[in-house]
Amino acid sequence: MNGTPRTLSRDRIVYALDRQTSLALTIDSGETVRFETHDARTGTITSTADLLEKPHPDGSNPATGPVWIRDAHPLDSLAVRILDIQLADTAFVAVKKHVGLLAQRADKFATRVVRVRDGWIDYSPGIRFPVRPMVGVIGTAPYGDAIETAYPGAHGGNMDNRYVTTGATRSTCRSSPRATTLTRPWPFALRQKKWPASFRTDSTFHSKTRTC
Repeated sequence: MNGTPRTLSRDRIVYALDRQTSLALTIDSGETVRFETHDARTGTITSTADLLEKPHPDGSNPATGPVWIRDAHPLDSLAVRILDIQLADTAFVAVKKHVGLLAQRADKFATRVVRVRDGWIDYSPGIRFPVRPMVGVIGTAPYGDAIETAYPGAHGGNMDNRYVTTGATRSTCRSSPRATTLTRPWPFALRQKKWPASFRTDSTFHSKTRTC
């Protein structure tokens, strides 16, 4: 990374990709940005007493942004390279009652807070999982109606793809007159979401955006 990257605080979040949203940051093509992000529940789950019984009042999957890229035009291709992902030292895994492929075994809502350290998640005594950070939400503002960050599409959005990680470049066609980027990383995802839970944590990561 050349120079000191600009930082966008997790205080600037949205729950929908919308070209009408006030901009949080304006950058030049090729500039590096450091995004501070929330987990999917906006940091409201911090103990086993915090359950997923009710939806968050503002929505789910908060994304940090939006970012305006100068001199980007409709139909330009935007390339966002993920340079680094740094995780918080705690995360949570939560299940919903009677939800998922193991719904018959999920007879109640439950939450577990876990430690993230040295590249591993300490789930319980004797059980650890390797950390494989990825960006859960990344996308551009659509030209038409706003799209909630919970949904994926041609604009990007809720990708939940383990290949969207450090070293990856996410390219997308810009449809809106506003070239905007919004992001939210995840530290770990169980393959293809076959289980009714995933680990989630606050994160910080660096990305470099350019038009091409």
